[in-house]
Amino acid sequence: MKTYLFDTLNRFRRFSENLDVKATLCNRPWQVFNDSGEKELYIFQEDGTLLITYSGRVTHSTWQYIAANKSIVISAGEQSYMVHPAFMDNVLFALQVDGTNECAFLIDENNAQSFAPRSYTALMGYFEEKERRALEEERRKRQAAIDVENRRRQAAIEEQHRQEQSQLENRARQVYEGIGLHYFYTFVIGFFPTILAIILLGVILWSLFPFNPFIMFPVLFGGIFCGVICQTICGEWILKKRLRKYTKKNPNALEISYLIELYNNNAKYFKIEMKDLLGR
Repeated sequence: MKTYLFDTLNRFRRFSENLDVKATLCNRPWQVFNDSGEKELYIFQEDGTLLITYSGRVTHSTWQYIAANKSIVISAGEQSYMVHPAFMDNVLFALQVDGTNECAFLIDENNAQSFAPRSYTALMGYFEEKERRALEEERRKRQAAIDVENRRRQAAIEEQHRQEQSQLENRARQVYEGIGLHYFYTFVIGFFPTILAIILLGVILWSLFPFNPFIMFPVLFGGIFCGVICQTICGEWILKKRLRKYTKKNPNALEISYLIELYNNNAKYFKIEMKDLLGR
């Protein structure tokens, strides 16, 4: 079994402590990597025997798994050596020689057609490609985690913004309704004198033109219509003045823009802008 110096093994170390080494090694042929071109095959048997073939020549050896230090002792002829499982994936099994940085690389012969490195450089290229893919996967996961966190933060910011907008809108409605209440009183209080004036006008017209509905009714209805229009215009004008007074008193109030929107949605005659409301 030829071994190679592998200083960067820890970068690729991938071996589960819970892996059943016996079940992994046994009942499958393992081709030992070497750069000589000779085929060397290891077949681990469950009874502890090990068949080693080298270019067709068979050697009967033994192997033993030592659970205490998670090692494998291989005895071939007069030589015995201890190795530790260091790396394994679906095609490759690396065994590190105890106390050294040297490793032997076993390739599952069932996958030898798809993975058959011809040189040590090609074998290292396999590990480097795995490292590159692992780094890319790590970066992808890290970026995915960052994206999830950013989406969570953005959702939290948007939710907070919606809540703040809702609070501002509610505050604007309260202020607007409070100002609008004065507008309602102004309208009602002003509307009754208008009605009284129209009634007085009707009495005068009746005394001047008795029993002449062609003059009285148009004048009366025209007066009522003009009174309502005038009161609406006056009410909007008063509301606009009160809004300006509120904004001058609270120039930094965040709900001012919502007040303008509420006013413009309800106003018929006096639309306003921010500069008008602030009196600029």
